[in-house]
Amino acid sequence: MAQCKGLLHVLMALCFFVLTIEGKCPECFVRVGGRCVKVITDQLNGDEGYARCEQLGADLAVVDTFDYFIKLGSFLMDNYNDTCYSPTRKSISYWTAGHRDRTTNNFYWNRYTASINKTKIEFPAGIDVYLSNSNNNEDCLELVQNSDKFVVNDVSCNNLKIANSAVKLCSICQVL
Repeated sequence: MAQCKGLLHVLMALCFFVLTIEGKCPECFVRVGGRCVKVITDQLNGDEGYARCEQLGADLAVVDTFDYFIKLGSFLMDNYNDTCYSPTRKSISYWTAGHRDRTTNNFYWNRYTASINKTKIEFPAGIDVYLSNSNNNEDCLELVQNSDKFVVNDVSCNNLKIANSAVKLCSICQVL
């Protein structure tokens, strides 16, 4: 069964790859900064966000260039300010594919469909990044709207409790 599930994910990723090479995005995805994205507006914890993107044959977003960061931020502000406010974070926030490796304490773009291809995150100049790991469990990266721009922040994927509620955010799925 696990082999079939793995083969299904490979076939879905290949189909999405062919579509994106041809300049088309899969159904329900839109092109932003040269990439195909879909925002999941359900409030989910980090693990649920990964799983939802995986069900779509996608990954959480890899925000690895300043140009894409700006274009994605503009897209999110223009389209999702009213739907992606997180009551537990008291902000407009989104899950990305950034994940901390606890053995090295470095962040990597950790993608479900290519999990063996972890890429260490080197944040491009111009992106405000706040990595505090203040609770020693902040292993995921979120994009947080800070007035008229976005910043990158570390947050617990699913364990942190704020006002007795797990952190729940919207998710940015992306077909690479």
